[in-house]
Amino acid sequence: MNPVFKGNLITRKVIGTYSVIFLFLFSFLFFCFYWKGYDLLFQISNLLSSRPIIGVFLVAGVFLSLFVTQFVINKLYGDQVGLELKDLSLLIQYGEKQKEIPFQDFKKVMIIYRDILDRVTIKTKSGKTYYINVGTIFKGIDFTEYEPFIKEFSKCLEKKSHLKKTESSSNKLRMLIFTDPSVPQPDKLSSILKLISVVVLFFGLLAGGIYLAIRMNSDDDPDNQVSNRGERYGRSDFYSYNNEVYFLRAGDGYFRLNGADAGSFQPFIFGNEYGGQMGADVHSVFTQNQKIEGIDREQAMYLGKNYIKDSRNVFYRTFKIPGADPKTFEPVNNPYLNTLIFSYGKDKNRVYYKQFVLPGLDRDSLFIFENTWEYIRDNKTVYYRNHRMEGVEASKFTAEKVDYQLSYATDGKKYFVNGIPFPEEVNNRFFGTTKPDLVNLKLLEKKSPGTAQMLFYDPHHIYYFDEQKQEYVMSRSCSQKLKVKPIDTGVFSDGIS
Repeated sequence: MNPVFKGNLITRKVIGTYSVIFLFLFSFLFFCFYWKGYDLLFQISNLLSSRPIIGVFLVAGVFLSLFVTQFVINKLYGDQVGLELKDLSLLIQYGEKQKEIPFQDFKKVMIIYRDILDRVTIKTKSGKTYYINVGTIFKGIDFTEYEPFIKEFSKCLEKKSHLKKTESSSNKLRMLIFTDPSVPQPDKLSSILKLISVVVLFFGLLAGGIYLAIRMNSDDDPDNQVSNRGERYGRSDFYSYNNEVYFLRAGDGYFRLNGADAGSFQPFIFGNEYGGQMGADVHSVFTQNQKIEGIDREQAMYLGKNYIKDSRNVFYRTFKIPGADPKTFEPVNNPYLNTLIFSYGKDKNRVYYKQFVLPGLDRDSLFIFENTWEYIRDNKTVYYRNHRMEGVEASKFTAEKVDYQLSYATDGKKYFVNGIPFPEEVNNRFFGTTKPDLVNLKLLEKKSPGTAQMLFYDPHHIYYFDEQKQEYVMSRSCSQKLKVKPIDTGVFSDGIS
């Protein structure tokens, strides 16, 4: 009997091709998910947690990639394997290719089957290995149909290849193993020890990599000695422990100030400012755990809001501000927010955000918004951090902080979220784009505990701001003119039906 069955002959070339195709397909699906699948999940799950759904999509993506890869492999290399027993060899027919293996070259053969025939593995004395994958990658074929061939093949292996036959079984798994008795075979104990060694080495390398990654991104207080026994310098974020100085970076941990003298170190605190992040010892000036290069220690004067100067230069943290006048430089006072996060400054000539110059702002007519630090304006110009807001009416411009991730601003005609203006063309939820009616565009609802996104609408569309992608998205369109009426938090009527 010379059987021909559905399957693949797995060689190194096939494995390489399979891996490349699978990785390409899975990467493509992942990209598509991020590009549009995220929006689909948002619409499906709304306020529900999307993590379980993402898990389902991930598993589905893996299986879909496997199926498509198998289909491509079948088209490239064929999906039928033919086996023919000759007098002195085994002939393998795979698609248009043939491989003939002399019986005298057989070193080891494994035939694996459960209730179905799964795989035949052939190792030769010349060092080659052939994996005959029977059926598909997910299931084999009925073993009883090919049992006569397996029996005849076994006889050839024993008589012509002089291999010794052993059989093992556990549960539904059965294995026929043919080995060369002249070649020493590893005993079970050595095989188990080898397997254990490989597993231990793998997990050891994995654990080592994780440990190094954690150490590279962790603080300098792994044993919590500083947090438990360190002494804080006043109202600052600096601590001393074991004759060393540490800076507490919120959420990250304690970081050592290399070279700092704990005995002479003093934090810089301006007025009633809380959480000082600058300080100096007898030799150097530090911001957080970094040394400020190029500053004169003897003449260093802290100005507040992370600005510091000497007789020649002004610095924001470690950044020297080109052209800033140290004689007249001062931080902009915010009567509403006494925190370091409000990082605006000015001298006799210009206004600054951190180390950036803000051209066009009048230092003598600055307006500070009550509950947001991200915007500043004068009578003619508005800035979001260091970005100028073009085409807005400064006198009517208002801004507020919606939550820790979102700020909202408008002059009554234009709308901004996180400083991003509502564009002339908006991506649709899935495909295509929409040109909004910017003249009649209105805010529908700000983000709140009962809503998932910032919502906007014009006469025929509803939009939301995607926080992850930082862009506006058209969510719904209507051929009739919308007459939106709020019913409850996050609930609206379109005024049509």
